[in-house]
Amino acid sequence: MNDLSRFFLNPFDSRNVSLSGLLAFTTDHLARLAANDAGGVFAARRAATAAALAAVEQAFTDDETKLGLRKARKQTARAFRKALPAAVARINVAVKAKFGERSPEVAECFPEGRTGFARCPQDSLENHLETLSNGLKAHATDLDAAVLAQAEDLRTNWLTVRQSSQASSGVKAAAEAGRRNARRALQRELFLNLLAQAQNFPLQPEKLNLFMQPSRL
Repeated sequence: MNDLSRFFLNPFDSRNVSLSGLLAFTTDHLARLAANDAGGVFAARRAATAAALAAVEQAFTDDETKLGLRKARKQTARAFRKALPAAVARINVAVKAKFGERSPEVAECFPEGRTGFARCPQDSLENHLETLSNGLKAHATDLDAAVLAQAEDLRTNWLTVRQSSQASSGVKAAAEAGRRNARRALQRELFLNLLAQAQNFPLQPEKLNLFMQPSRL
């Protein structure tokens, strides 16, 4: 005897079905349902499937929007890191000019030298910039105010860039989850449609082609 449990499995959940294939299949399927359902037997099924399809399309658009936002903010972070060495070098020169190249003040502001700013990961850059800003503030009476302002601007600007980048990553993850959930919902509606067709046309597998074209998946 055939394994009856397999009829409870949703064939539309297959990993081999691409999103583009699923959308093309569903669009064609809805058109076939409308054309071959003069009595309105599948009207409720059409409405539920159309709503699920619209949700997938919206989730896809939303996901792409969030991806674009995330990429833009990542580019901003990279641009900041690229410009950072030159900005730090100017501050470094000003501190050395005031206190001397091997002075303890230079070591206090640049404990890892200038290269520490270029080589550190993004998560620790804030600490480096804060150390620099605090070191300069400790000797504010001996330094030009513009030097302190430059360091503080670097620190606050990086905080803004970093927080925006992290926020967009979280939003992108949420959008991806929404897209997956919307797709699952559409796949479920298609499965219910398949079951409804089998219920209305028992022992007539040839009727499937009236409503569904599996080759589109």
